[in-house]
Parts: sequence; structure tokens; C-alpha cells
Amino acid sequence: MNGVKATENDLHLIINGSYAQITFPENSERVTKAQPKVVVEDALIDRISEFGSVDRQWSLNSKAKRIAFLTCTKFMKIYNIGTKNWRKISFSCFKDGEADKLDYHPREESIMVSFSSGKNVVYSNLLEGKPASTTYHWHQGRDDAAEQGGVKITFDACYSADGVNIMSGGSEAVFVVENWKNTTDSNNRSFLPRLNAAVVWVANYADWTLLSLADNSILLLNFMSVKHSISGFTKNVMDKYEAGLSWDPNNQAIVANSRPGMLQMYSLEKNKEVSRVKTFLKLFF
Repeated sequence: MNGVKATENDLHLIINGSYAQITFPENSERVTKAQPKVVVEDALIDRISEFGSVDRQWSLNSKAKRIAFLTCTKFMKIYNIGTKNWRKISFSCFKDGEADKLDYHPREESIMVSFSSGKNVVYSNLLEGKPASTTYHWHQGRDDAAEQGGVKITFDACYSADGVNIMSGGSEAVFVVENWKNTTDSNNRSFLPRLNAAVVWVANYADWTLLSLADNSILLLNFMSVKHSISGFTKNVMDKYEAGLSWDPNNQAIVANSRPGMLQMYSLEKNKEVSRVKTFLKLFF
């Protein structure tokens, strides 16, 4: 399992570089077997060896009708599931370094791309014509970032669920929320500093924000206040959560990767793991 995302009715997966879908299990209290349906074969196959997890190298638009794939560090490709058409968008800002991650806006046709320099660049006007871009910069770049276990801790970023803010964190152990459309106000950023470790993953779902830290703990934030700290997730064989974090709105549970071929679901209400989902890849033509 190289990546996982959740929408209202489905889990969206990257398995061995291919994009696939499965429906949520009806019963969250037991282990469930599921056969994913492959939608785009080998979509990110060239990035598996580089990243292992590629969950920040792909993103769905608000209706899960289009998917953006960061197929390499110099351009992204957008796939329309209905028409099966592709659009390639190259990055002209090579001075910003390599493109590491991307996130689709939850309401608009814009995509935020995070670069190794520590910059976030928002690309808009994606459906036709030449895309426009706007740059935001607060975090350290990869070359200046701190190391943990001999690995550089690069920053992570995503849109808020309502699309108003860019949420990010990195080696500085600081969580940052920025109103990305309000570029004239000097107070458009809010900070939650002095976290226990560097931030390696950020996800936002309505009132909840999930932060995965480099010490393998997970923080649950309500606005800018820490409400829960979780350390009971099963680590995978790489000793970390390679597929990142997602949210199951039906079961009010966190979804994360686990052992190979497994997903784990953690209930906030019950404060414990409530389900594991075994997945088996099957191709549909």
C-alpha cells in the first residue's frame, strides 16, 4: 500500500503504483476483505522506489472526478476519470527546487505544489489556457531542514477542508495556518509552536486537524488547540505511517496504513483501534 485517501463512500488507494478504489466496509467492528478496482494503472510507478509512500504525490478534486499525479519533480498530470483525458502542467519555477508534494483545493480547480525550497505554489486556471501561480513561503527548504534518524525532515502542507487556509508543518516543530488569499494582511498566519517533534504529515477534516509527528505520535487539533495525542497505531515495516493519515466520516475514525496489505481505523469516540481492512489487488478492464 503506497497511499490512501477517503471520500464519503470510498477509499482511494495507490497500490504498487496504480490508482484504485474500494467502498468503505459496512461493519467497522471486524476485519474486512476487499478487492480494489484499478482505475489508472501504473500512475505513479516511477515514484515508488523514490518515496515508498506516494500519498502526497497524488490528490483528488472535490468531487473525485479528477486526479492530479506528481509523476516527476518537473511537472504534474491531471486525469479526468469520466473522459479518461490527461492534462500535463510543467513547472517553470525551477529556482524553487524540486516539486515534492501536491494537494487539490477542496472546492476550486486549483492545486498547491510544495517544493524542496520550502515554498508552496498555488496553480489555478487548470482546465484550459495557461495556469496562473502564486507563491507562499515560511518553512525551511530541504537542504536546511533538520535530520531525524539520518533522514531530512521536509515540511508537509495541505489545504484546510474549507479551502480558506494552507496548513503546514516541518522540521521547525511548528504548525502554521495561513489564509492564502489574504496576501495583504501581515497577520494572515497563525502558529502553534514547540511541538514535541517535527511535523511530517498534515491533514484537515472540518473541525479536526491531524498532525503526524516524527516521533510516530499523532496529534488531533481542534482549531489551534491540541485535544488528543495518540500513540497506539501500528507502525508498518518501515517503522512509520507510509500512507499518511485520512478520515472516515461514516465511522468517525482515522484511517492509516499498517502492515503490508492492511489499513487500520482508529475511533476518536472509543479512543482505540476499531477495525483493520485487508486489501487484495484485482485488475478490472
